[in-house]
Amino acid sequence: MRPATALRDDFVPASAGRVLASDIRALRKARGFTLIEAAQRLGRSVGWVSQVERGISTPSIGDLRALGELYGVPLSLFFANEAWIFYLFAVIFGLSYGGEMVGFPIINKQLFGPKAPLGSIYSFQMVGGGTGMALGGWLGGSLFDVTGDYTWALGASLIIGLAGVPMAMALPWHKRPVSA
Repeated sequence: MRPATALRDDFVPASAGRVLASDIRALRKARGFTLIEAAQRLGRSVGWVSQVERGISTPSIGDLRALGELYGVPLSLFFANEAWIFYLFAVIFGLSYGGEMVGFPIINKQLFGPKAPLGSIYSFQMVGGGTGMALGGWLGGSLFDVTGDYTWALGASLIIGLAGVPMAMALPWHKRPVSA
């Protein structure tokens, strides 16, 4: 007999499976596919697609990859159904982002010298970074809404990022005195 506090063996997989199933059904409907069309494009039976969408059958990683390609979503989308995954991502992203932000004043001092108005430069960087992040999310979401695929959003991100390289290279550098 199990202790009363132990979870049922099927509790987590079953609840995660139901969330996954409803996500797959929602993706199919959002893309305008019928069960028959989805089954034909996947090379599977209508019954299998229906069972997956009802949480009766669990798709393999290969099946999830095929579903992601069909619906234009990354494979990782199917694994982010638990709240802890989002929290973990937020912590990792937050630590990385925070590490980047504390480096700006150091880089600014090296670029512009010790007498540069670092407060105003840093403030401008924060406003520019925040605006870019807000517009980037909006632009990426808009491109996905129009195309139904993340390819254009990733391409736009790459082009805009590469456009910033010449601007960064054009910044004036602080000339350090040559020590003898």
